[in-house]
Amino acid sequence: MYGSVASADIYFSYRMKHEVWDDAATANKTRALETATTHIDRLNFLGSKTEDTQTNEFPRDISDDETPEVIEYATYEIAYALLEGRDPEMELETLGLESASLNPAKVVFNKNSVPLHLANGIVSAMAWSYLKPYLRSPSNMRVYRVN
Repeated sequence: MYGSVASADIYFSYRMKHEVWDDAATANKTRALETATTHIDRLNFLGSKTEDTQTNEFPRDISDDETPEVIEYATYEIAYALLEGRDPEMELETLGLESASLNPAKVVFNKNSVPLHLANGIVSAMAWSYLKPYLRSPSNMRVYRVN
């Protein structure tokens, strides 16, 4: 898991919007951090794991022997969004909504335009901004020769 509940508590103590985190039970905070870590580890990062035996994608050879602080920040942001009830699949499904109205307001979604962070299973745009510099370009593909 990237980060810890104690470090996330400190992170959110400096943030304006923190009530969802503060009100969550420690077990739920831990579960949210573990789930956020899983979502992050599904991404295609630059470089390779520092050790082949490590569980998570970080640390990586491009970032020394430690997990970059911003990766932990991304974990906290995703965990917060998960505790708020945001779900990547639900977010994508609601993007398919063509229109909804409640007189006099009307909402129309462009289902052909999916935000990149949601397309990659990350429910927080802020977390995506932290993760993006570490991601491999989608046009890069690793090819391995198998004997």
